[in-house]
Amino acid sequence: MTIIELNKRFYTVPQSWNELTGKQLVAVCDVLLQKPEEVTGKMKLLKILTGMSSWRWLQQSVAELEDHLYLVDFLITEMELTEQVLPHYAHRNKWYRTKQVLYGPQSNFDNLLIGEFSFCEYYYNQYENKGIENGINELNQLVGTLYRKQKAHYNAKTNPDGDCRMPFNKNLCDAYYPSLVEEWPLAVKVAIGWWFKSCRIELQKQFGNVFSGGGDVAKYGMWSVMNTVAEKGNHGNFTQVENMLLKEFMMELSESIEKNKKLEQKLNANKPG
Repeated sequence: MTIIELNKRFYTVPQSWNELTGKQLVAVCDVLLQKPEEVTGKMKLLKILTGMSSWRWLQQSVAELEDHLYLVDFLITEMELTEQVLPHYAHRNKWYRTKQVLYGPQSNFDNLLIGEFSFCEYYYNQYENKGIENGINELNQLVGTLYRKQKAHYNAKTNPDGDCRMPFNKNLCDAYYPSLVEEWPLAVKVAIGWWFKSCRIELQKQFGNVFSGGGDVAKYGMWSVMNTVAEKGNHGNFTQVENMLLKEFMMELSESIEKNKKLEQKLNANKPG
């Protein structure tokens, strides 16, 4: 965060994506989706970052505002959004009289299961390939899979399970999950898509040997890898493997790859001639 002065008042302004609030993230996404002219867009983004009211914004000096447009540059360059700034979202669905609240996973995929990740990754890739206009169904599937209802009678304050969401059910991915989020504002869903992409990029950085071709993930996809792990029997059957935490799964796979590399190097070193 940084503090700036405008018209004799001080404002705390985020300097990175992870410092945005959920409200700011959605507002930023809404502006970027409109693809405004550069200066106009930067002005709108600066207003969002300062949190200034429309009335007070009109009282500002245009020249002074232009001097601070550099503060929004991080929003139009590379995105790094791994903090969960939208832990839940409430929307009045047409099928419900009251607002329905759905809850998302923790920052950096910390409580995401390998099974739900494999579905989400597939939906995101389909959505990104088709684009927003043609991939809205896949976007709904992605968001609906990530954001689910809270467990019945669950103490979200103590959060003993580390995940307040109802257990992931792959049989609900095609119709039920997306139906709960289809009426959400587009900016909210796209922002969640951005978060998923950023977290996945961070996952690739953390487990580069898995995603660079050193493991089966790069060759056959996550689903086949889960099947391979299940066949070895170290973690139980396929269903049990699906319910492993994503990062736990990736750490073990990464360690296995490193062990195999060292063994291969040792064997090559001992070869005659």
